[in-house]
Amino acid sequence: MANSGQSFDTQKVFSLTGGTSYTFRIQYAALTGTAQIRDATLSAIELSSGYYTAEANGVQTEGSGTYTQAVALTVSPGGATDYLILASADIGQDNQAKQAYVQFLSGSTDWGEAIFSPRIAGDYGNFSIGRKATVSSSTTFKIQFKESGGGNALIRNARITAIKLSDLGENFYNEAESETTDTTGNYTTKATTTFTPVYQGHYFVGAWSLIKENSITDYVYGSLFQDTTNLDEQSFAPNTATDYNSSAHNDKFALTKASVTYSTQFKTGNVASTAYMKNARIIAIRANTAESYSNTGHTTQTDSFSSSANTLYLWAHGLSASTSYIVAYYDANGNKVGSDVSPSSDANGVLATSYYFPTNPSAAWSDLVDWHAAVFASGSTTPATWGSVTGTTGFIVSDAFKVASSAIPEVPTFLVGILISLASAGIYYWLRPGRRSKSLTLTSR
Repeated sequence: MANSGQSFDTQKVFSLTGGTSYTFRIQYAALTGTAQIRDATLSAIELSSGYYTAEANGVQTEGSGTYTQAVALTVSPGGATDYLILASADIGQDNQAKQAYVQFLSGSTDWGEAIFSPRIAGDYGNFSIGRKATVSSSTTFKIQFKESGGGNALIRNARITAIKLSDLGENFYNEAESETTDTTGNYTTKATTTFTPVYQGHYFVGAWSLIKENSITDYVYGSLFQDTTNLDEQSFAPNTATDYNSSAHNDKFALTKASVTYSTQFKTGNVASTAYMKNARIIAIRANTAESYSNTGHTTQTDSFSSSANTLYLWAHGLSASTSYIVAYYDANGNKVGSDVSPSSDANGVLATSYYFPTNPSAAWSDLVDWHAAVFASGSTTPATWGSVTGTTGFIVSDAFKVASSAIPEVPTFLVGILISLASAGIYYWLRPGRRSKSLTLTSR
């Protein structure tokens, strides 16, 4: 059906080299007609050693109708540990009239099964699962697939990643596993997480579910809501009435210290049909954040400093609790102009420090080019220039802001007062009887 879409959600772990720039892209094309894309989001999360990942990227086929393993990942924690488990794959079928099944298992427990029917033989659909789980002993997670009714099921880019949540920030999670229906045509809430951030800052929000519509002539809609705002509506028209599609949403949001609710919701596009949703999960994770403020209470956020606001109050959260860090400051020319080598985060992983711009009168200002404040792990060697920061071992997070010339007086105020006094004495000396002078120019800024 025209305007029917599908969610595309994938994940992969990369080993990147410090000091090297990398660009990741989402691209799309139309073989016929016009392709459309929206709500495209790319997120990069730095992982510590507390993660597991496995992948099988090549095309695999299954033609017997029996679930076959595409990829497996064994997680072996030292004790009960919370993980965010992510699974994704491209699932296809080489027979236009047949279906392909794909499921994700924790041990032998089904965590979600999707059913895909191609519009054209060889088409691929997306399968994606996210779930928070406490893993207490060695557990194997598996993506399996099979054909149904004939033909060959196809799978590629099958990946599983387990991320230790304690390596990220605080998190808020909820899930609703059982199947729910809607026949009203109004959005029905399935999974909800409501929380109040302890500190303002950025949060990563991810939501995953499986949805279907029991009529091939109608749409099922799935969306992520922030309070009552519809953030990302997706519509699906099934090729077969039993198809179950993946619906995934993820984005980063800047939040204040106010209660906020994120929810996964769905509805049918026709009250004569029925929409279904199951395995709905939603998580909000506090991200490393660095922001600039013009007051010590960190209530007036600003990215522009001048004579009326000539002190930067840096605030960062999502860091390790009660830990020492280093903060370095880089001017508009990219040169390091100051650093704080001893600040420590509080019990909530919040770091606060400040920089007084007149401290370095020779620092470069600009109305167009950013300054930067960068947070490093304790013991790091902070580079002399901003261009080398992102590839430096120990770099964690940074903030960008602009500094006007008025925030950095060329001559500090107290020194201007001294120079004016000296200049007055000089004028008296040069103009007293017996001395002659044609002119004297005193310029101050």
